[in-house]
Amino acid sequence: MQHLVGEVMRLQSQIQVLEDDHNNEKMARRQWQTEATSVKREFDQAKQKTENYPFVVALVDGDGVIFNDSLLARGSEGGSEAAYMLFDEIRKTLQGRVANVGQCTIMVHIFANFEDLSRKLYHVGLLKSPGELHDFARAFSLNQPLFSFVDVGRGKERADYKLKEMFRFFVNNLQCKNIIFAACHDNGYLPNLDQFKRDEEVGSRITLLESTSAEWQYRTLGFPVISFPSIFRAQPLPGKPAAFAQPVVPVSQAAKGFSQGFSPNPHATMFSPYTSEGTAAATPSASEKASPNLTNVSTNHSVDSDTSKPSRSKTASSSASTPQPPGSEAAALSYANVSSNTGNTSRDINIAPSKPTSSQRKAIYYNREDQRLDRPLPKADTVAELRLRKRLQEGGKVCNMYHLLDKCKNGANCNYQHGERLGAKEQMALRHKTRSTFCPRGSGCMDIDCILGHHCPNPNCEREDCYFGYNHFAGDLRQPVMKIYENEEVELIKPQGAANNNSNGE
Repeated sequence: MQHLVGEVMRLQSQIQVLEDDHNNEKMARRQWQTEATSVKREFDQAKQKTENYPFVVALVDGDGVIFNDSLLARGSEGGSEAAYMLFDEIRKTLQGRVANVGQCTIMVHIFANFEDLSRKLYHVGLLKSPGELHDFARAFSLNQPLFSFVDVGRGKERADYKLKEMFRFFVNNLQCKNIIFAACHDNGYLPNLDQFKRDEEVGSRITLLESTSAEWQYRTLGFPVISFPSIFRAQPLPGKPAAFAQPVVPVSQAAKGFSQGFSPNPHATMFSPYTSEGTAAATPSASEKASPNLTNVSTNHSVDSDTSKPSRSKTASSSASTPQPPGSEAAALSYANVSSNTGNTSRDINIAPSKPTSSQRKAIYYNREDQRLDRPLPKADTVAELRLRKRLQEGGKVCNMYHLLDKCKNGANCNYQHGERLGAKEQMALRHKTRSTFCPRGSGCMDIDCILGHHCPNPNCEREDCYFGYNHFAGDLRQPVMKIYENEEVELIKPQGAANNNSNGE
């Protein structure tokens, strides 16, 4: 009996243990069910949020993807229409590719360097003035609440950096149903896209937009490629002027002349005429800076008829007065070579006044970015500045065109002083004053006689309210590399020679 009683007690103990375990399992199961229900509710809520606020975004490299000419030419109105057209094209293109695209918000972000882009568009004739790009961008951004055309400032990589970071942000956003990536002209973005070409979930949400033909590497990624030819240019912008094989050549395809108000090279930005400012052209230092075809002349009155073998028996021939093709033998002979050893000095003079030297001829100068440059002016005489100031105080403003260029289209009806023209030193003082006034055409001015300033004279200017706005050049951008004469000849300037000209104040 004792044995049976002990067995019963053991079994009852085991039963209690099993009951406790069973109760624990029921409690655990109920707890997990509660947590699972809570998690599912949160998941459904999160999913609902992503479905409630879906959007598609277009990311555009505005430095390479350019709006059509007809839109840009209309300024603000064109910007508004471009935004409307782009909104409509995106919605129609993604129809069938994105579920419920009609419920998706459409965002567009365009990043560009406004300073360089506006200047380029102006130089190729797509804008009437560089400032029109700001009007276009402002209207584009205002037309749609989630459209933005952003100026990222100067710097080659700034737009690239913005675009890459924006892509990285949106590609992992589940609410983003599609990314239209418009930068297929630049292979620098390939690494950002290549990592997703085998990711079906992410890759299905990427669409490539081409304006000019996409680089072939983009087509190997497998993403859909679309285009909006009614909105973006299918052809790249015209490039810089072609390099010239000769130091001085006539421009065969030049425009019809400076007098008609446009450039011999439609893709070049002109800069300020260096017309031997003031009386500089008349000084010996200016005439000494003759072109390579100018042979030496000095004061012993012996004349060379042959540049390789001096001759003392001949005077300058009548051919000196006949213009010859640059670089030809006849052109070389049009300048006489006279040597002088009077005392310890010798100097070169030009005895053929019918053909001015390169430093005396009107010309427009370019830097390496085809931007018009204002050549440095000789320092103004302090006394002459005082005399000019006194005349202005006594008689009012003088006519700049009359006193500096000896021409005024208003003639006797001019509202400013004419009278006796200013002397050479006063003219230089006045030229300094006019140079401080910004030309409304900026670095795109094509008037060879323009007396206004085309860029800030201070290479270190940091003033936010500077009159010259974006027109600030520093470093080698202030170095001329080419000049175009009024007869449409183009001359390349070697860096060393240009540096010497700058140091001599030419």
